[in-house]
Amino acid sequence: MIYHLYYGYVGIWFEPIQAVIDMHHKAFGIGYQVGNVSVAALHKMFYVIRKFYVGSNLVQLKEELEHELMSEEYHCSSPILSMKLNLFYNAVLRLISGDEITSLPQEPEVYDGELSFVAIEMVHLTYKGHF
Repeated sequence: MIYHLYYGYVGIWFEPIQAVIDMHHKAFGIGYQVGNVSVAALHKMFYVIRKFYVGSNLVQLKEELEHELMSEEYHCSSPILSMKLNLFYNAVLRLISGDEITSLPQEPEVYDGELSFVAIEMVHLTYKGHF
């Protein structure tokens, strides 16, 4: 929980973003080792979001997300993490391909209040030049 509070909300302002990303990755591993799946899921979400923020290689991020999605499909540990990873994966695919791959869910009313869905749509539209 200390990692979550410090690196999720405080350390981001005082430490290099790459160090924060490494600590989220470390905390994700620790969370799974001790069996605290919810904290591990939070760190994985922070990890992926911050990888977007620093402008990491989208192909590498796509491969990481594919691996995490397969792992999550096998373990079925956190449905929220699975949903968010799918949103991030679709965003990476859209940014890599440049095509109009729709990430709109089958039931859009479920995602109306989902901030990460709205943020991903904003990132995609900004990247495409629609300010």
